[in-house]
Amino acid sequence: MSSRQYRRPLSAALVSFVFWRNQRLGDKAKFEIFSRCKSHLDDTDILMAVLDGLQVDDGTAWEMGYFYARKSPEQKIIGIRTDFRRAGENEGTVVSAMIEESCDWVVRSREELMETVSDLSL
Repeated sequence: MSSRQYRRPLSAALVSFVFWRNQRLGDKAKFEIFSRCKSHLDDTDILMAVLDGLQVDDGTAWEMGYFYARKSPEQKIIGIRTDFRRAGENEGTVVSAMIEESCDWVVRSREELMETVSDLSL
């Protein structure tokens, strides 16, 4: 199974998306994507990060680190790991220690994600 197949069920659980695919950004595309992503992170209360794959995507890891470094106690990071493959350093770990410890929760299913989000007082 591909990473795309793992992520497909998760997309239905997420509330909103930001799409740039249909916009023509030209030579400034990288800067524009970076700026928009960073701006959205600055305005976010809950970061939901897909942690599937043999390693966490480098962009996802950067976003998590940036958000973690700036977050207040009220802001939360929820990691979503539905991939059955082990990605941590030791038996029993879900992902690398740095990623896992950055998360307030690491959930293992769409149902657990929805339960965790519904339990939050926003």
